[in-house]
Amino acid sequence: MNMWQTKFITGKNPSGKPIISVLAKKTYAIKNGEVACDAQVPIPLYDSDLYDDPENCSFAEVIAQSDLIPFKKSTDVVILGKVTSPGTKLARYLDCDVTAGPYKKCVRAYGKRILKRKGIRGIALSEPEPFKEVTLGYKNAYGGVSRSKDGTVYVYYPNPIGKGFNLKGGVDDVAEIEVPNLEDPNLPLRPKDLLMSKFTGWTKVPAPVSLGWTRKNFYPRYTLCGVIPEQLQGAMSDTDNAGSLNTKADFDFFQGASVGLWGKRLSGDEIIKLTYMDSQFPLFETALPAEIPVMLLDTGDGANELEPFLDTVTIIKDQNLLTVLWRGSSQIQTLEEINGARKIECRVSGTKGNRPI
Repeated sequence: MNMWQTKFITGKNPSGKPIISVLAKKTYAIKNGEVACDAQVPIPLYDSDLYDDPENCSFAEVIAQSDLIPFKKSTDVVILGKVTSPGTKLARYLDCDVTAGPYKKCVRAYGKRILKRKGIRGIALSEPEPFKEVTLGYKNAYGGVSRSKDGTVYVYYPNPIGKGFNLKGGVDDVAEIEVPNLEDPNLPLRPKDLLMSKFTGWTKVPAPVSLGWTRKNFYPRYTLCGVIPEQLQGAMSDTDNAGSLNTKADFDFFQGASVGLWGKRLSGDEIIKLTYMDSQFPLFETALPAEIPVMLLDTGDGANELEPFLDTVTIIKDQNLLTVLWRGSSQIQTLEEINGARKIECRVSGTKGNRPI
């Protein structure tokens, strides 16, 4: 039976007050045109981040973020999967639209493109090749690591694991440059963004886009820890963005979803719409199950019911699975109070069941 995966952890809220948080995670199966229903095999609570290449974590895609976060200000919505052309057709580009309650985001996926010389000094992008599917992930978005003419290594701070970030003089043949497959259709990449004249130009290029997890070392996410690396301070000292650097810790650091898929609270009964992520259903539509866990916390003086908040919704489209992670928190005087906790109980109520949308 697919039960709630539960755990309690301690931490602090944005006011700096110590809290105990109860976490409850459940896995659902999703089908087009139906409300999510219980999956046979649950996905466990993760106590650390998971990567698609564990042997090279520094430049790997995050496929699961740790669930053990005591407080989030808003709901993360994370979509893992591929942009897929319908049926047996091939496409040169497709716009993958995602709607999840108040969240709306579009990522344009291109087939393989190359950079080529145009005229004496110009460069241009080729037409995209036809494709069946393109993996959503920051490895296929703009970014990466580049070398200058003198051999100095530069990292594109918003996405070190991507591709397309290069400096003039560091590349012998522009055709060797890997062109990103994923872009924001409203802010398309320009050929000059793939071969910049100087490193400080990184602040002027369109930001990388995806629908999956961001890494904790992505800019600007890691600045929310309140620590700004010296190299980044120097890189931004002559740019318009220098004044935007955070020097205070911010709970937004714990929001691991892509830009546009966090910042609001979901209630757990929202409609989810995915465009071009299923070859059989160009528009795949499902709904969250509206199943809210009742969280009871007993720290020695009887059980108290906690108010549940939906922290994370993750869709693993290739497996047609969905997970929800709920959290309820209780403020305490000191973290030592957990020594007197006699019972932590989590049960479920409020399900609407499975019905056509």
